[in-house]
Amino acid sequence: MPKTKKILRSFNPESLAKGGKMARPVYFRTYMLAEYALSGYHYHPFIQFHYAREGWLYVSVEDHSYIIPACYGLWVPAYTPHQIQTTSDVLLENLDIDPDYFASIGGKAELKLVTVSDFARSFIHHASQNIPE
Repeated sequence: MPKTKKILRSFNPESLAKGGKMARPVYFRTYMLAEYALSGYHYHPFIQFHYAREGWLYVSVEDHSYIIPACYGLWVPAYTPHQIQTTSDVLLENLDIDPDYFASIGGKAELKLVTVSDFARSFIHHASQNIPE
């Protein structure tokens, strides 16, 4: 019997914004996504780095689809429509980054799949557990 997909409620980016700007340049978030979750296409006014600490994350962006295991992460530029899907429980650790801040430190906002080093995994996990939203 096929599993029923659960629709994720979109994260409200306005809860982070003050006057159209993020209250701080970087937010670290962590949460569980249930098996067979589906977000639907959505976008955010900030850059996102999606990283599945546990499980596999499926992300669709424009005409590309990415299967992201725990050793990889995906940079998603601000205002880029994307969809998140899972086939198992996923522990998602996320960075939300102000685009102006990212540009000011020389970052180039582009859709990009990257390897996540052991140090970066540990740092993201520590920050998402210890820096309050």
